[in-house]
Amino acid sequence: MKETTNLPEKYKFKFRDLIFGIVFILVSYILINTLLTLFNHQDFVKIKSIIKEINIFWLSISFGLMLVAIFLRALKWKLLMNTSNYFPSLKSLFSSIATYNLSNSIIPRTGLLVRCYMLKKSENIPIDFTFGTIIIERIIDSLILSICILFSIILNIEAFFILFKKYNLENYKLLFFGSGFILLLIIIFLFFYRKTIKNKILKEINKTSILSNLTIGVKSYNKLNNKFYFIFLTVLSWVIFISYNFTFFYALDGVSLSFSENLFIFTIGIFGFLIPTPGGIGSYHAAIIIGFNILGLSPLYGLAFAFLSHAFQYISGIIIGLIGVFYSFWKSKKLETLTID
Repeated sequence: MKETTNLPEKYKFKFRDLIFGIVFILVSYILINTLLTLFNHQDFVKIKSIIKEINIFWLSISFGLMLVAIFLRALKWKLLMNTSNYFPSLKSLFSSIATYNLSNSIIPRTGLLVRCYMLKKSENIPIDFTFGTIIIERIIDSLILSICILFSIILNIEAFFILFKKYNLENYKLLFFGSGFILLLIIIFLFFYRKTIKNKILKEINKTSILSNLTIGVKSYNKLNNKFYFIFLTVLSWVIFISYNFTFFYALDGVSLSFSENLFIFTIGIFGFLIPTPGGIGSYHAAIIIGFNILGLSPLYGLAFAFLSHAFQYISGIIIGLIGVFYSFWKSKKLETLTID
């Protein structure tokens, strides 16, 4: 008689894994072909000469805006922490967020866990509670970003029509704008029924005692004394980030865009980052070239802009992140010494 072996659940074949694998291969194939088509006819010698002429002053402004954006995020995080009688220093919060960027630069999608771990090291705040505060922060960030994207589409409606016509996406036009309309309806629905939805989610989470700290973290926004101030900081941080994107146009002499055009490039760049590539490498560059093409600008400047903005953000993120790591471990040692004493 043939023996049957019962494999653990995690080793059993799952149909959804096969579907995910096929989709991943197809997306990768389409992406590689698109990248080869876009990059094949680019003059990299001219691109190098364009980048050599960059204005260092505007790069320093970019770096300053990056620091301001991290500071604003740290300030928002502190407001959420204070609602549950945790009072971490802004330095610790700043360092923890900085390590998030470093971690994502090395291993994609690991930043959130590293961010929680670093705050645990420097301030001894429970990881599950910290993760809960990040969840609510991300939800609000996503809503504000969705509004920015919709605003960009409205301001640049002609550019999006050109995008569909130029790249033979006419059949998907209805799907794209229909999705945008549905997204707008979802935002309106979430706004008017936010309390009902929130209560149902928290009721389900509360059933699991293990997630009690996570629940407290998610509820932190509801405990804020001044929610308007928190939303204001969130909107301001996105304004800073869009302004950060603007500085690279000034850094490249010869590129001049209006606010709506800059917002269009910003939106196209976000779509590039959404494609599953490590740190947006390749997909972001391709998206920016397409955006420049649609606006009637030189693809050479588009690729130069993509290389400059991506590399600057990547290198700056690593430098600030390393400083954050050293500070977090130094604070951790200091905390251990105080505990022993």
